[in-house]
Amino acid sequence: MNRQPVWYEYNADGTKVCDENGVPIPQYHIPEELSNLTMAEKLLIRRFCPFIPSVHLKNGTMGLKGHCVCFPQDVNEVCNTLPQLKCQVVKYIREIGNGETSEHRFEMLRVNRVRVLAALRWLQIHNSEYSNINIDESNLDWMNG
Repeated sequence: MNRQPVWYEYNADGTKVCDENGVPIPQYHIPEELSNLTMAEKLLIRRFCPFIPSVHLKNGTMGLKGHCVCFPQDVNEVCNTLPQLKCQVVKYIREIGNGETSEHRFEMLRVNRVRVLAALRWLQIHNSEYSNINIDESNLDWMNG
């Protein structure tokens, strides 16, 4: 069991829900809105998009490939309007396979509009880093259905 608080529940006025002694009540579980996201859905709701070339080393361990360089960039628009546009998402796609067969798990790349929007709404309420984001549902208009 995780012994570090994952999140705190908030009242309608923005204050943390507290016990009878005024101590905020920590929540140790990952909420359903976040726990069922696919990799592609996580990429759409993230606020920052670093690109670090990586390579598979051994037994699922990833390592850096080459040099990492940081460039100044204006991240205000990307970070404050979510979900990200499809064209803005850095493609983090690698073959996700089973070592015993050649079966691939492409379901990790599926995107469900309802799950993405529910996750963003939950984060906007419960995560201070997402409190001021603008949720633009039209950014998911590229999806059919």
